[in-house]
Amino acid sequence: MNHKFPLLLLVPFLFLLTLPVACIDDPEVEPGIQNARIPLMGETVTINALTASSVTLTASVARANGARVTERGFCWSESQHPTVDHHAKTFGSGIGEYQGTVEGLVNGRSYYIRPYARNAKGVAYGEERKVQTSTGLGLVRTLLIADSTHAESALCGGRIETPGEGDILARGVYFSTSPDMSPRDSVLSTSKADSFLCPLKGLKAATTYYVEAFVRNRFGTYTGADTRRTFTTSDGRPTISRLDVMGVGYTSAALSATVIDAGDAPVAERGFCWSTRPNPSILTSPYVTIGSGTGGFGGECSPLEPNRKYYVRAYAMNRLYGYTYSAQDSFTTLSNLPTLTTLTPTNLAKGSATLGGHLIAAGQSPVTSCGVCWSLTNEYPNTSTDEYITCSIGSAGNFTGRVAGLKGGRTYYIRAFATNSEGTSYGEPITQKMPPIFTTEERDFPGSPRVQGTPTCFTFGDRAYLLGGDIGPYYTADLYFYNTASHQWRQMLACPSGPLKWQTAITHGGSAYVFGGIDVNHKTNNRFYRYDVAGNTWFTLTPAPDSLCLSLGVALNDRLYLIGGRNDTVTNHVWCYHIAASTWVRQPDFPARHYGGIALAAGTSIYAGLGRSPDGTFNRNLWRTIDMHTWTLDSYCSLAEGGILAGASCHNKLYLIDEAFNLIEYEPTTHTWTRRAKLPSTFHGIHCMYAINDLIYIGLSPNTPKLLVYDPAWDN
Repeated sequence: MNHKFPLLLLVPFLFLLTLPVACIDDPEVEPGIQNARIPLMGETVTINALTASSVTLTASVARANGARVTERGFCWSESQHPTVDHHAKTFGSGIGEYQGTVEGLVNGRSYYIRPYARNAKGVAYGEERKVQTSTGLGLVRTLLIADSTHAESALCGGRIETPGEGDILARGVYFSTSPDMSPRDSVLSTSKADSFLCPLKGLKAATTYYVEAFVRNRFGTYTGADTRRTFTTSDGRPTISRLDVMGVGYTSAALSATVIDAGDAPVAERGFCWSTRPNPSILTSPYVTIGSGTGGFGGECSPLEPNRKYYVRAYAMNRLYGYTYSAQDSFTTLSNLPTLTTLTPTNLAKGSATLGGHLIAAGQSPVTSCGVCWSLTNEYPNTSTDEYITCSIGSAGNFTGRVAGLKGGRTYYIRAFATNSEGTSYGEPITQKMPPIFTTEERDFPGSPRVQGTPTCFTFGDRAYLLGGDIGPYYTADLYFYNTASHQWRQMLACPSGPLKWQTAITHGGSAYVFGGIDVNHKTNNRFYRYDVAGNTWFTLTPAPDSLCLSLGVALNDRLYLIGGRNDTVTNHVWCYHIAASTWVRQPDFPARHYGGIALAAGTSIYAGLGRSPDGTFNRNLWRTIDMHTWTLDSYCSLAEGGILAGASCHNKLYLIDEAFNLIEYEPTTHTWTRRAKLPSTFHGIHCMYAINDLIYIGLSPNTPKLLVYDPAWDN
């Protein structure tokens, strides 16, 4: 192997070791600086003061670190990490705490500031602080001076609540007719105080203005937070009181009023204007001028027409802003004829009302007659064509009379009238709607709906009772009553006869007597019971001789009577039950074989009939008796349609409901039949009818579980 190659490499290396070591001169360095570093800054920077254009800070140089601190201060920028190459200001040299104020900043801006120190080794920076200069602006509140607003001027101002920085260059008020203050005008104040006033002139009358106080300094203009205010200039016209009508004659009227305030110019004219139409003015109506100036004034309207209604207003005028008027009043001049008004009807009850009038003036001759006339169709009723009553005049000029036979639910036109030797005059017509014929009770029947005509009904005092009936799937023996005074339903003890329909009930004394009926197997019975109303107790009595349903029942002279009825056949038997002896006695037969219909007492008589004949046809005959021995044919009912569903006696008249749901009235003293109102459609299918306290309760149809209340006094 050849080993000469490593030796050749060693020769150049030894040559390099023989060269001079220091071929360039070293710089001269002070012995103490060779190991120095940049200064060490203090840990905290304190902000001592902050204005719109300056900030005062305190910082410190903790150590020089081997080289003298030749410069210290603050540097700043609007960006982070400022250096002395941005903006800087020197505040001395050396170590220790120092303070300085940085000036020339822009108000309302954010700056980053750092302390710095410089030595021979370089520049050191301390803690960076972010500051924001203030706006230099303050706060001023807008003021409105009370009672200073006129048609063309107002007094406004402001109060400086928070002053801005530096001198105030101007203060004043902006004003505009626009809510957003655009466009706007301004007025300056010469005051140097914190509170200042500014008169606004050249404004528009009756206009709303928006105002805002402002203050200006070298940093800008400031107002306040939510201090904008509004005011409305006056119309500049006079203010006038409500006028008084002092007296009214045949052709004139005396008036008075007061000009309370002249407005923004002296009152040059004042007076009264009048017309037969509302809202008179001096441009379109007669008027009278009564002087000038403020204060009270009076005058007379003339010439006027007798017996005419006039509208009148006081007025006042100044030459700059024009006319103003008082609130309108009215009066009616006296007449050769009587002057009167119509009174509002009162005491509307039982088909009657109290009508009347008030005589204001008799006219030029005494009143010989007065009263009230009315009509359903004529808006201006009169004594020639319409109904009327005459009355007597009382000491206060009022006259009233009671009118009967009015129609319920209808609107009447009503006028008072009075007559003297010159003729007849009328008051203003008024309208009055009368109470309704039908009303509805609020409470629902709590039981199951019944098939029309199948339950039995009877009354006792304020109570309306409902017993048994067909409820569809089966019959029932349930007993309910409705208290018309408390408007409540209540279930009572069921009838011991069991579920039945078409029973007969008769009330006498403190009890209800219940007979017969038919069960679900179409079997009639002759069972007879007494129901004690006070004790809610049933007692079994001597059965009747016949088993029947749909018999008529009535009480007379402490005895009970059953009339007609049906089982397999239709009968005309009349049976009398002696209550004291508990025995049944046959009476003279009813004039016709008969079932259903009515048996009602009116006055001293019993009326029975209007049921079904053996062939099922409607028997329109109504018989009367006073002793249950002798029957007389009293009337023939031609008005009923199809048959009679129910009946009741009220005011000694008979009220019936036919199968077309018409109410029919029978007047026994005149043997007169009258078709009255028709039941509302929701009450078709009724099966009970009760006369209680001059009202008739009808109802419990399948369509509604409520009772309909019929007031016959209003069904005229």
